[in-house]
Amino acid sequence: MPSGLLIAVTAHIATDVAAVPLLWTIPLALYLLTFVIVFQSNPMIPHRWVVNAQPALVLALVFVLVVNPINSTLILLAIHLSVFFVCSLLCHGELAKRRPPPRELTGYFMWISAGGMIGGIATGRVAPHVFSWVAEYPLLLTLAVFAAPASPVPSRGRESIHCMPSSEWERSRSWP
Repeated sequence: MPSGLLIAVTAHIATDVAAVPLLWTIPLALYLLTFVIVFQSNPMIPHRWVVNAQPALVLALVFVLVVNPINSTLILLAIHLSVFFVCSLLCHGELAKRRPPPRELTGYFMWISAGGMIGGIATGRVAPHVFSWVAEYPLLLTLAVFAAPASPVPSRGRESIHCMPSSEWERSRSWP
């Protein structure tokens, strides 16, 4: 989802907000930064803050898209990029929470990259032929809202995202 959202937000801001050369580097840098943040042993931004902030930021973006009260390009860019950053941080944080033990990491990261490739192809190659406008952007924002955990993230004293214990990982992978 975040890789598709990267392409969708870049297409949206480059076509509907500001046609600025090299503007695509800002969403890419934010996307990569989300990986750095969530896979740290002690993340700079606690995951529960992201989970709590995401609905309000998405609602603010929906308001801006529907009502269009802002005429400043910089403020519009800041809103779109903030929502993209938080949604990517949330999705990558959920991935980081499900990180397996070290012996399973190769397959885990391979599947993450495969998912990123599928999201990029769907957004960059398929969506432009299916939609006449950047419809993938609101669709992916909606999916990102549904990717948030249903229950509030419990506080564990330290705000780090821990690996799933090996025994729990094995139980989650066993067939019924």
